[in-house]
Amino acid sequence: MKKNLFTKAVSLSLAAIVSMSVLAACGSSTPESGSETASAGEAGADASTAPEATDETLKVMVASEPQSLTSLTGLNDQVAVELQYAMAARVWEFNNETYELEMSLATGWEEIDETHYRIELRDDAKFMDGTPVTSEDVVYCYQAYCEAGLDGSATIDPEGFVIEDDTHFIIAFSTYTPGWYNALAEATFGIYSKAFIEENGGVAEFERVQPMTAGRYFVNEWKPGEYLLLERNDNYWDPEYVGYYKYIQVSWTSDSASRILAVKSGDVDVTEKISVSEAITLDADPSATPVYFESGTVFNFYFNCSSDGPVGNEKVREALMYAINSEEINALVNMGRGKAVQGLYPDNGVYYKEYYPGGIHPYDEAKAKELLAEAGYPDGFTIEAVVLKNNIQPATAIQEMFRKVGVEMNITSLEPASYLPEARAGNYDTTIGSATNTYLKPDNFNLLSCEDRFSVIGGPKISDPAIDEITGRAKSSDPAVAEQGWYDAIDYIFDHTALVGLYNKIECAAINPALDGLKTIKRDYLDFTEIRPIQ
Repeated sequence: MKKNLFTKAVSLSLAAIVSMSVLAACGSSTPESGSETASAGEAGADASTAPEATDETLKVMVASEPQSLTSLTGLNDQVAVELQYAMAARVWEFNNETYELEMSLATGWEEIDETHYRIELRDDAKFMDGTPVTSEDVVYCYQAYCEAGLDGSATIDPEGFVIEDDTHFIIAFSTYTPGWYNALAEATFGIYSKAFIEENGGVAEFERVQPMTAGRYFVNEWKPGEYLLLERNDNYWDPEYVGYYKYIQVSWTSDSASRILAVKSGDVDVTEKISVSEAITLDADPSATPVYFESGTVFNFYFNCSSDGPVGNEKVREALMYAINSEEINALVNMGRGKAVQGLYPDNGVYYKEYYPGGIHPYDEAKAKELLAEAGYPDGFTIEAVVLKNNIQPATAIQEMFRKVGVEMNITSLEPASYLPEARAGNYDTTIGSATNTYLKPDNFNLLSCEDRFSVIGGPKISDPAIDEITGRAKSSDPAVAEQGWYDAIDYIFDHTALVGLYNKIECAAINPALDGLKTIKRDYLDFTEIRPIQ
């Protein structure tokens, strides 16, 4: 029986909108209470009252030039993902305001068995040249993503796909994968024309080619080193979407001050990735409006629970939890715009429950010293923290808090390329990473188990066999068993103080005061496709 995606999502409660990712701290995130804007006007213009499409150009300035316009060879970066979202259609989309999946190229799907699912495509979707989007295009792209090792494709079985006709195909997995459909809503899982790719030398030669897409916009021109011009796709399948601007011109510079100045001067209409402090300076500025996105991402202070050193001691971890004042850290990082968090998941997550009174872990310096003495460390000790450079501010604040209870925390701050090998090797006592309920993946619990691949990137690194048993249940294909597994794992994390919640993530942008409609997509990337004049 064919099932609507929403019906299936409800029945598989394990695959609810919750996931963890230390990699989200590498400069994105990872989308995960929604993507709420706080600007001079409400973001997201109502399509029913929006002005009609024009031949005007929206000018956007981003932080860097994209590496690629597709992810078919595994390449992607923040700007590339934002452009892919604007250009490429997916089988279904993630609504970053409701945290639900919505149909796009697909109209429905049905379960054949635990590893095979039949997907039905709409018959009116077309690429920008008017040719239809078919099952062959979708399967071709998915198989390329698997070959490239794209994040989210680990359990997809590319050899098991079956193309039944132009609008029906079977997707296969190597093992039961709870929440498998979540990965397919990633902007990186866009669908491109198989015929066009092959005409241009195949996937390996396609990264710098302007792709044949089926999304809201397509690439009209790419002038490397200068700009990229998108043009509205008049063949876009959804008649309810009306892009106000015919063109979106994208330029770039890594200097945020220069990007802000470009908005203030009117040279560009919108820019991304500015700091909270930079946004606050625009609060009373008539030449540029700051936009604050309170994302579904929280930052956590993770302990290496498998350590042979002091943090391997549960009582020590509890003591250090009492030594951390998350409200003070939030005030430092978010400058009054965010909030201190309990940790693990955002408070709007499906499986969130209040573990500490008020939803914030307790801060008590005297209690921290008392527990350290009980643990056999009345004179403290020294531990090592390895963090990404963009997390040095909260790490330094925690360093000072620990000193007050006699603990010295040495900090090594690294760029992503250097951080990842250290994190994979577990060469730290503590680290800082993020958890988000907008970054949806099928391997939700891998971060918790020391045997699984995401554990080697960072996080609590728990080696207790008990957590393996719990996460095994959480991955069950029986919804009731899986749901209880989720709750049991959450209890375990807090019962054993595997992490300490710090603060939520605030993404900031700046926009022309006459415009509105700037939104975010999954992992807090910006969506430029609905910007239009304020009415």
